[in-house]
Amino acid sequence: MTGQLPQINLEAREEFRQKAVSFGLNPDDKWIGGYVEYEWGKLKHTLDVVLDKDKVKILEFGCNIGASAVIAALCGHVVYAVDIKQKNIELANLNAAQYGVGEQIFFTLINPTDPLPYDDAFFDAIICNSVLEYVNDECLKQVLKQLDRVLKPDGKIIITGTSNRMAPKEVHKGKWFINYFPKSLGKLIYGNKKYQIGLHPFRVLRAFKGYENIDLLDNGKLYLEIKKRFGLSSLNLNILRFLKRVLRPFKISVGLLTPSFSVNLRKPK
Repeated sequence: MTGQLPQINLEAREEFRQKAVSFGLNPDDKWIGGYVEYEWGKLKHTLDVVLDKDKVKILEFGCNIGASAVIAALCGHVVYAVDIKQKNIELANLNAAQYGVGEQIFFTLINPTDPLPYDDAFFDAIICNSVLEYVNDECLKQVLKQLDRVLKPDGKIIITGTSNRMAPKEVHKGKWFINYFPKSLGKLIYGNKKYQIGLHPFRVLRAFKGYENIDLLDNGKLYLEIKKRFGLSSLNLNILRFLKRVLRPFKISVGLLTPSFSVNLRKPK
């Protein structure tokens, strides 16, 4: 795959746009019609650096409209993608079609309280892109257990773009200090529709106890390489290098403390 996105199937693009409009969505929105292009500049670099095999079997948990799944397929992987909303699955199928990777991705509608419909140790890698913070508290523990169950030994889980409960400003809704409010108070102030808080990164790490944080390997070069490919400025890269040195004695990777946290983990063999 070259450095450019493939030419879009215009007929499928029009179907995607019409379906988005039918759901009350703006197809020109960055997070609808422009989502794949955005992830091409972000997630693609993470996959290129973290996954060291030519072709692996990937689960995308919480695929939304399929942008991350499309990127993984364009990188040559076979992708199984799940979501709890029928409209997301419909848009995701059309999204994959317009980029010519519909046959590489298997989209599935799931019930959030049911086990994942896959055998144990079925996947080489799992992607959780901006999704775990939306999982209900009562379901999160079981969801993380299911992700562990379906991942092969030595498999990798990529958690990225996840709103960090430790950050003073919640990244999705842009509300200051809401992460620190009791949930009942936050909902009272903002209402259920506007209420959103992040997920504590160390809660995720506890769920994957025994996993190796590969962002810490080789003195943290993997994480910095990903950020460099994102196009971060030299100033920001130097700030990350400084933070990496400060955090190294505590065995905490820099990505765990950013407003949208990220971490790349490897399951024990």
